[in-house]
Amino acid sequence: MAKLTKRVVENVRPQLSDVIVWDSELPGFGCKITPSGRRVYILYYRNCFRQQRKPSIGVHGAITCEEARKTAREWLAQVSAGKDPLAARQAMAKAPNVADLAKRYMREHAHRKKPSSAENDERYLRLYILPALGPKKVASISRVDVGRLLNTFQEKPVTGNRVLALLSKAFNLAEIWGWRPDGSNPCRHVQKFPEQSRERARALGYAVDRPSCPAPYFHWLPFKGNHDRPLGMGGSHAKHIEST
Repeated sequence: MAKLTKRVVENVRPQLSDVIVWDSELPGFGCKITPSGRRVYILYYRNCFRQQRKPSIGVHGAITCEEARKTAREWLAQVSAGKDPLAARQAMAKAPNVADLAKRYMREHAHRKKPSSAENDERYLRLYILPALGPKKVASISRVDVGRLLNTFQEKPVTGNRVLALLSKAFNLAEIWGWRPDGSNPCRHVQKFPEQSRERARALGYAVDRPSCPAPYFHWLPFKGNHDRPLGMGGSHAKHIEST
């Protein structure tokens, strides 16, 4: 038995069955060589229930021997703390991703909203959220992920804010459903884009385009008899002008 190194691992010849070469310095750390010549770093340990575990760390070549050793040390530290690295990895593999969250959101929550609002939610999910985050695990989404997505809406700030609001609600539900720890919503503290107040625009005498437009146009409308006063100052003469 010797300390595992690149040379030691590569010098072991494949046999008719799997061969395991154990490291002389780190208990349980080894490399399995299959008959096909594939070399996989592994760690042997017993969890707190005394169950034997032998998870793979990585394939030689894709990771180095020292990288595998570092991971093995981290896992052994978890085992000493009563945790089970293999069980945690298996749970993560089965954990729901953002696509699963979107399906459950539409199935269990969106139907409670107005049809037009539910349609908007489905569109935001399909066009923006799922292409960016769909395959990622719900529990792994961070504030950085949300911020990176929001930054793609620099030219469509209103749409970006609606997407952020939808994500925030979805992750609140994820906490209720046990898919994330309580108080871990990654949308928290992510600042939305500033928006022009429609009420203030009307008060100033502007006609505002439809609410869903990401960059509203404002038109100054002349008022007969008093060219210094905008049409709609009192609120009764305001006209809606569609943007072109």
